[in-house]
Amino acid sequence: MKKETIRVIYVYVFLVFMALSVGNPSYWLPAIIFTFILLYAYISAKLASKSLNIKQKIPQNNMPRGSTINISISIDIKSILPIAPVKLYMEDSAGNEVLAELNQGATKSYQYTAAHVGKYYPGIKYCVVSDIFGFFAFKVNKQTGGEPLYVTPKPFDIDSLKFGVGDTGAETIRRALEDPSSPSGVRKYQMGDPLRKIHWKLSLRKNELLVKQYDEPTLPTTTILMDVALPFVSQSASNERVACLKDAVLETAASIAVSQIRLDNNVKLPIMGSSPFMFNNNMGEHVLLEKLATVSFDENEKFERLIMLDMQSIRQSGAIAAITTRLSSNLAEILSQIALKGPTVRLYLVTYGPDNPALIPMINRLQSRKVEVCYVIPDQTEEVPIES
Repeated sequence: MKKETIRVIYVYVFLVFMALSVGNPSYWLPAIIFTFILLYAYISAKLASKSLNIKQKIPQNNMPRGSTINISISIDIKSILPIAPVKLYMEDSAGNEVLAELNQGATKSYQYTAAHVGKYYPGIKYCVVSDIFGFFAFKVNKQTGGEPLYVTPKPFDIDSLKFGVGDTGAETIRRALEDPSSPSGVRKYQMGDPLRKIHWKLSLRKNELLVKQYDEPTLPTTTILMDVALPFVSQSASNERVACLKDAVLETAASIAVSQIRLDNNVKLPIMGSSPFMFNNNMGEHVLLEKLATVSFDENEKFERLIMLDMQSIRQSGAIAAITTRLSSNLAEILSQIALKGPTVRLYLVTYGPDNPALIPMINRLQSRKVEVCYVIPDQTEEVPIES
């Protein structure tokens, strides 16, 4: 109940009291009028809040970050009693509250700005229905969001990843075949098989020569490793800065993948977290951008451990791109070891502090092992290579 309503009730009580005390009929007329006004105000607002129906139309189900679309909203109220314009409270993707007022049967468009990458349900958070006198107001929670709206990463220009010298597919296969740690099975020895492929322990046990078999990749693949743990920031960092870091991670991954796909290179992007998904280039750019929009950044495992768990597959790639907001000595060592095995390795460090002196020793170690290092600074749609 509003303050204005309380004041009106005080006046009404005063008029009734005067009418009863003085006995003058002239005091009863305003009291009766006030009674009808209050009843009408309450009934009209209450009926409208119970019969309120909101319709919303979104022209598309996905949009790139930073763009704007017009969402149309209309309301329908079955009550015939006039009320004040309904106040609609909406929220954009940045969490900012947007207010609009709409009359019965009217349609209004409002601009929805996609501030950050993600999966959103735009629409009415709640609305306020009040009578024409402004005495009573009822808050109604009306969720109009049905289908989700995907705010997708916006790829930026990036230097394409290059495969190792002479790595046209045969070199990748050779590395996989010569990797003694990744046999997929055994078969009987055939004349001409190299002696180094014989599984000596199993051969002695079975009393026959057995040869190791290996998984053979087809063409060199670009593997994109994306750190989807909560971004590394100071405790005093605002939610906006955290959201910008997430955007930068996702848009860097999208930029690398799109660049390689358009060069007809194979791409593999494992997405970890609460909804794991393995993207490959055959799925297309649309699926890539939509899946990146659903990344929740809730992975609890360390990035280094996830890389180690998939090391066998990673070593068979032609090029590796690692994207993270945190650089540790362990991660630097793992990437250095991968680079020594043959694949081209590039690290994208997403950070607001590229001048942090604590990073210099690790970056020097990476560059000495032929690992490319690039900074990605949020809100700047470009990569910043670090000179060796």
